[in-house]
Amino acid sequence: VLTDYAALASEKVAVRLLTNEAEYEESLITAAQRWAQQLERYRELTIRLAAGQTLHDRLILVDSAKVWVLGQSFNTLAKRKHTSLVRMRPEAARRKIAIYGEIWKDAKPLLP
Repeated sequence: VLTDYAALASEKVAVRLLTNEAEYEESLITAAQRWAQQLERYRELTIRLAAGQTLHDRLILVDSAKVWVLGQSFNTLAKRKHTSLVRMRPEAARRKIAIYGEIWKDAKPLLP
C-alpha cells in the first residue's frame, strides 16, 4: 500500500493507514521506516493498528468527506482478477467516516 499507492499522493498530503493489529506484516514497519527516510518531508505518514480483527472493508477515505470501496485487498489488487473501485453515496460515507474515526482514535501507533 505504501510503496505502490500512498507514495503517489500529492505533496503535502497527510497519509493515514489503519490496519488490523492481528494481520499486519513486519514488512509494513520496514516500509514505514523507508517512508520516513525518503518521503516524510513531502508527505506525512501515520500508521495505526486497530485491535484484533476489527477491520474488513477495503476503504479509501479522503478529507473526512469521501469514501471509496475497493473490491479486493490492496495486496492482491490487479494481480488475481479484475476488481472495482466504487465511491460510496454521501450518507453511507458519513457513517463509515464516523465509525472509522472511532476505530482510529482507539488504535495504537505502529511506530512511536
